[in-house]
Amino acid sequence: MSNIREFIPYLDETPRIMLKDFLRRYSKPKYNVNIRIAEKMIKHIIRYYKSNDNERISQGLVYPLEEHWYKSLDEGSPDYGVYNQEYYMTDLWACWTLYSRKYMRSVFCAKGPLEYIGQPKEIVDLGCGIGYTTAALKQLYPDANVYGTNLTKTYQYEFGSELGNEVGFKIIADASETNNKIDLIFASEYFEHIQTPIDHILRLLDVSNPDILVIANSFGTHSIGHFNEYYYKENKYSGRDISRLFNKILKEADYQKLSLGIWNNKPTIWKKRG
Repeated sequence: MSNIREFIPYLDETPRIMLKDFLRRYSKPKYNVNIRIAEKMIKHIIRYYKSNDNERISQGLVYPLEEHWYKSLDEGSPDYGVYNQEYYMTDLWACWTLYSRKYMRSVFCAKGPLEYIGQPKEIVDLGCGIGYTTAALKQLYPDANVYGTNLTKTYQYEFGSELGNEVGFKIIADASETNNKIDLIFASEYFEHIQTPIDHILRLLDVSNPDILVIANSFGTHSIGHFNEYYYKENKYSGRDISRLFNKILKEADYQKLSLGIWNNKPTIWKKRG
């Protein structure tokens, strides 16, 4: 493998230029947003995510959509409508630029992980949001079939589909739609959005039988769509406990967590044994 990697726009371009790209796409009438308001919201959300709880209180930082989500949890009826709120994609942008892009760079810009990943031909990006991680995967592996999963009948599904038509990947509702064995699955803060994540990963392993899993879980963190508690076999788990169980399940499914020197072990890379 050459030590010189081609420039990957959705991985290497500056956040400022990528923000212009995002706002240009987001400004289309069908997304029903005021782009100036969207830009201000992005700045606010990034500042919010970078602040700890004490700073948020002292600075009066409030995130109404997140507050709405947790209020719906407290009322016992999760409002999944947050995923199709017009300005929700500002949150997806912020999470991409702060988290998932960083996770991708720690894996796909490092020689060690790349040697284990090899040259996958079937790739799925779980919960791909606006599709920028999926676009980067397609640019990294142009000869691969690359898919991003997303919620149908949402603005983000439409956004990702348009980007996919341009870059060369496909947005689908579920990984099972590929009808193929998957070589590589990438999941950046995806399983926190599912209240039964163990059942979900087991079904995914059964359907797709992936060789490599690149997973950045943040169970127990506070964000839109994250749950306060999770379930498996009718038992209730905290975020910390479900995280431990998640790793245990992967080991029992014959996956090995690779030690590749990634800071804070995030994302973790799991490789199928044998």
